[in-house]
Amino acid sequence: MTLFWVIVVIVVIGLVVWYVAGKKKGPTLPRTPGGPTPPPPPPETPTMTPPQTSTKPGLCQLCGFQNDPGSKFCIKCGQKLSQ
Repeated sequence: MTLFWVIVVIVVIGLVVWYVAGKKKGPTLPRTPGGPTPPPPPPETPTMTPPQTSTKPGLCQLCGFQNDPGSKFCIKCGQKLSQ
């Protein structure tokens, strides 16, 4: 009868170890003092300047980028250039 109880104790210990090991999560990051870290700022989006009223050849009326004279489209924003 004592062998029976030895086996029962071993099985119970095995189940407890299996349960505790299953409850553990993966590696955790160290916590910073003062609470959770804020998310990173969103990437900067390029701002476009207001439309230009100049008639320089190659000047984009949408973003103000000075393209090469004779260009049909702006290399910065893709707007069709007026000729």
